[in-house]
Amino acid sequence: MKTSYLVIALILLIVVLGFSYYYSIQPEKEEVQQETVIEEIEETPIAKAAEKTEAVAPIEEETEIPSKAVIEIKDGLFIPAEITVNEGTTVTWLNKDTRTHKVAAYSRHFYGNLMKPGESYSFAFNYSGVYKYFDVIFSKTMKNGIVRVEPRLPITGGVVGVKYKSETTGLFTVLAIIIVLVSFFEIYQLKKK
Repeated sequence: MKTSYLVIALILLIVVLGFSYYYSIQPEKEEVQQETVIEEIEETPIAKAAEKTEAVAPIEEETEIPSKAVIEIKDGLFIPAEITVNEGTTVTWLNKDTRTHKVAAYSRHFYGNLMKPGESYSFAFNYSGVYKYFDVIFSKTMKNGIVRVEPRLPITGGVVGVKYKSETTGLFTVLAIIIVLVSFFEIYQLKKK
């Protein structure tokens, strides 16, 4: 009689342990990442036209993560008007227009030099965020540039594994294992008699 109660208790304990483990490995709800917006700009017909142009390929294509990128200035447009890079990437603005240009961030994180036709200006983006920029000389028409800088994922060499929701889950699991072992010991002792 006592053996059947212990077996039932053991089965219930295993079921509770299973549910505990199942809920402890469930991924947490994905948090919405908010980007830091440095400065807001309004959408212009030039910005819409620039979105339809093709993106310029990165200078180096040896790796998947480019360390350099080029934005052309041509016909009064930034091509591409919006670019996404990783931290540490150097962005170069290349003046392929017939007029002189000068790029600057609204936040003044960078403020380029005058670029005559054929000249360029480079800036290394070492911090993640959204950098909106414009042409200082043609500020009424060329105010639509955006550089999105995403954080670089660290290579840590650490083990990727299950992240428990709380430390109490691990304690509960250890306690449950001890109870299971004690139950097996009790069953063994009863069968021995």
